[in-house]
Amino acid sequence: MAFLGGPVVSIELSQTQSTRLYFCFPTFRSLGILCISLWLASHTASAGIPFSVPPYHPTIVLVEQEGTWLPVYDATTSGKTIVKIEGKTKTLSTGARLRFKRANSFAPGFVNIRDNYEDPRPVGTGSYVRGLAKSDRAYTHCMAVMIAYSPNAREPVYQADIHIACLGIPDLKVGKETRVLVNLPELQIAGAPAVLLLFSEGQEIQTTHSDAAGAFFRRLEVDSHERVLRDYREKFQNADHAAQVYLRFPPVFPENLDLSKLPELVHLSLVVGRDGIVEDLHLAENLPQAEALPILRAVGGWLFVPQLKNGYEQGVSKQVVLQLREPATPAPKQDKPADTKD
Repeated sequence: MAFLGGPVVSIELSQTQSTRLYFCFPTFRSLGILCISLWLASHTASAGIPFSVPPYHPTIVLVEQEGTWLPVYDATTSGKTIVKIEGKTKTLSTGARLRFKRANSFAPGFVNIRDNYEDPRPVGTGSYVRGLAKSDRAYTHCMAVMIAYSPNAREPVYQADIHIACLGIPDLKVGKETRVLVNLPELQIAGAPAVLLLFSEGQEIQTTHSDAAGAFFRRLEVDSHERVLRDYREKFQNADHAAQVYLRFPPVFPENLDLSKLPELVHLSLVVGRDGIVEDLHLAENLPQAEALPILRAVGGWLFVPQLKNGYEQGVSKQVVLQLREPATPAPKQDKPADTKD
């Protein structure tokens, strides 16, 4: 999946270290989440897929360099991507192809993005999200990434309908708000589904926009799932086939959770519908909410190829054993000292 990069951007850093974010659609964050969620709900309902809270989608952005896809480490203020090769950074030319993939986790910490409309500057062509970002820790080599649908995107959404823009932003300081202006004029739209992601040294930081991002990426996964099902049906016409998971990812736990206290294994029972979507899900272990909800949110987002009987899809119940952490390594036994006699 390939994407076009190279935004037109500008940065403004005030003397008060206030950072203003202008990205994608000019709406409040809650309205953005609602719009994306409603779009996703409408799309999934039409396909017979029940809508639920989408799983988180920690993201890695990749750039093509001489036929190889490399993780983006940072970006310049003019939108050029920066990669890190053997410990040295390299700035690539504008227009390099970009794509994304799912990561297993976010970087430590959290950034609160507060919507802000006090700036008198008019919104021209392009798309913006306005806000103020405040982090709970210091971050270096920071960049903001906008991922948006093309104005010509139609359902199902294909990867070619996605635009990605990377922008280098000032380092985030603890408790300080940073102001950034980003413009992506090639979209020339407002209100289109889009997400704002923040990165430090190539790792995405969890923000108040992460729920909206989860809904955004879920729609792409559902559209891709429709194509997987089509190919699956064609390959196994009039055949029997067991339901199998093909898209799975680990839970995203709160940072303040002591992962060493998690059970090594948990057991889940779920129902895979005729469309390969998890319809019902139960956790056998009685865990605290902070531990149970991330597990259910993740596994509820897994995608399956459904069970086939003579080529017809069937719902089926399955049992899943999920490993949450590596088994504890027992302390090495020490040899008992030999008795000594005078």
